[in-house]
Amino acid sequence: MRVDDILVEAARPLWRHKLRSLLSVLSIVMGVASVIALMTLMQAASQGVGRRLDALGANLVAVTVNPLAASTGGTPTLTLPQALSLAKIPGVAGVAPAAYAAIPAERAGREAPVTVYATWPTFTRIMGYHVAIGRNLSMRDESASAALVVLGSAAAQALFPHDGHPIGRTVVIGGEPYRVTGVLAPKGSLFGVNEDAVAILPLTTYQRAADNGSVTSVYVQAQNPARIRPLMRELADKLGQWLGPQNQYTVVAQSLVLGVVHRISRLLTDILAGVASISIVVGGLGILNVHLMAVAERIREIGVRKSVGARRCDILVQFLAEAVLIAGIGGVIGTGLGVALSQAIGQRLGLSVVVNLRIVEDALVISLLLGVAVGLYPALRAAALAPVEALTFDR
Repeated sequence: MRVDDILVEAARPLWRHKLRSLLSVLSIVMGVASVIALMTLMQAASQGVGRRLDALGANLVAVTVNPLAASTGGTPTLTLPQALSLAKIPGVAGVAPAAYAAIPAERAGREAPVTVYATWPTFTRIMGYHVAIGRNLSMRDESASAALVVLGSAAAQALFPHDGHPIGRTVVIGGEPYRVTGVLAPKGSLFGVNEDAVAILPLTTYQRAADNGSVTSVYVQAQNPARIRPLMRELADKLGQWLGPQNQYTVVAQSLVLGVVHRISRLLTDILAGVASISIVVGGLGILNVHLMAVAERIREIGVRKSVGARRCDILVQFLAEAVLIAGIGGVIGTGLGVALSQAIGQRLGLSVVVNLRIVEDALVISLLLGVAVGLYPALRAAALAPVEALTFDR
């Protein structure tokens, strides 16, 4: 029996029972679509976070003083000379000492919540920021304690929505006026934090206004990403001498954070795939139930076919083909629906979604194999019926 004849014979009973067949197909469609959509979106989210972390560089190490250090009995501050001395450690390419605080920026009755970074000009390079308009702060601005600010794109948009070029205009931060010298290119959000809602000031300007000569963080750029761990140990040794116990400070490498993010995303992807696969299995059980009913309804038809010469393998192939046909149709439609859903949801969430063909192929193969698995038992039952018993069967 040719393949096209098998498919035609398999399609006829499905067409006769349209509603039942449609419900069976839908159960596979929803399972396959959910698997493809969830796994594609999870991969897109993971890759997006990975790209953002990669942009910061695998050679970035962040040193942060514990804000509760004073209450734990250690030295509560890190001084600027101590922070700058970290640049003398072998393997350090550059440092950016910083103090930061969440302070709203204001202008002409408008207010924008921003994270203020008081730091050196090296901060933008080390943290992966790029100046889109105007200029970055300079060491001359730092030495002069100039009242200047570089705004993130979101902060600039909030404070100057319709006022044209912000360069040279004045904003108020913490009650002090600052002249805008530059606007950063957009970076987006990372872990729910809007990295475009920032304002960068000269460190000495902020320290003078706050009457506080300490820094809260030091961003260290390593010369060689392969020596991150030895560098972290050396930084920890220095900080231990100045600040005391390890709970007084944190030393975090960007490459290690990236590794943790990738491991968590793979774990979540596997969990979501497992949960979504349950719906495919449920759909397979629906096909199994429908085909057991179909065998019971068509016993006399099976008897007639066997009495005119149909072999057991012919009956087996026919019923198995019906199950595979339902699963295949559901898999194809579910694949299209899953791709469309992932693209639509990804666009709404701002994710760059690229459908992984391996996921699509796996979903189609699994749906077909599921059709074979759940259709085999009803097909074997149908093929095993004796012609005489089937002809004399009375429902």
